[in-house]
Amino acid sequence: MLTNQSDWIFLAKGNANAVFSYRGEDPKLQGLVLRLRLQLADSQGYIPVQSIVEYVNSKIRPSFKNGEIVDMSLVELAPGFAEALSGISHVALQKDEKYGILLPNILPEYERATNIVEMSKHIKFRFYQNDITVLELKPKWLYQLPAGVSTCRNCALERLRSETKRGNTGKSTGAGGGISRPICPLDLLSPKTLQRWTDKVCSPLAEHMDVTQLKVQLLHVLQRQSSIKAIFELQNENNLDVHQNIRNLKGESSIGEDLSLSMTMKDVTVFITFGEDAADIKIIDLDLKPAAKWSHWKTMEQKLVDSGFYDELMSPPCNREVDL
Repeated sequence: MLTNQSDWIFLAKGNANAVFSYRGEDPKLQGLVLRLRLQLADSQGYIPVQSIVEYVNSKIRPSFKNGEIVDMSLVELAPGFAEALSGISHVALQKDEKYGILLPNILPEYERATNIVEMSKHIKFRFYQNDITVLELKPKWLYQLPAGVSTCRNCALERLRSETKRGNTGKSTGAGGGISRPICPLDLLSPKTLQRWTDKVCSPLAEHMDVTQLKVQLLHVLQRQSSIKAIFELQNENNLDVHQNIRNLKGESSIGEDLSLSMTMKDVTVFITFGEDAADIKIIDLDLKPAAKWSHWKTMEQKLVDSGFYDELMSPPCNREVDL
């Protein structure tokens, strides 16, 4: 049981959880971080921490044979622990939470990056003095692009967000036969497009550094890993047609196990650590998605259909080949 909230220092937070780094003297906790739930505006979206750990261990972890899924240990919190830590850190935590999750700090030796560069909403580089690079990546939707659809969900959503910022609500005509495509995760699904993805991710850095070796090292890791394949397979179990499935949703009870797993795997974060003598992959953010999100999923899908961005021609077009 954790009793001393002063041993934990706020590290980072996302949409649903906050992470705290251990700074106490207990050797059993050295190198670990504590993940706690943020205060929820709507309790309908709450999934018990115990259920999350059980789901990851039973449904997700067996598909990853090389230890990519970080170890997760359920830990009991002393009464008032979360509330006290919330007061110290000024982070709004679920104050009555009885359990947290202990995880290894996947960047234990590299907490102070010399440079952090965000390439997009879902891609971030961390550079370190020892020539180690960490790529933080959310692959998002990995699937076989359906026949009759020109643009994948990832690129369509990126276009929708971009046009919304500009005050537009529908597609615009691009010069030269197509709209310039953002960094598309579907390029990760085939050896033929891995080089294209690597170039697209790394090339903007060339203004500030020599990226020749960076591209070679990253491509080398991507060509030899099996994590993307495992994520793809879990997102598409039983040949799930996720678009049609979401459009047909009528309530929480209509969400099947395949869709629940698919949406969970669409939000994972992959940390790729690489360098001349380093190569490692760890995966986090495996929270089971609450059924209460069904309305949000359906509304967003309908927005993308109505916008016309699924039918828009990208240049180059989204990859249609899956060869993992």
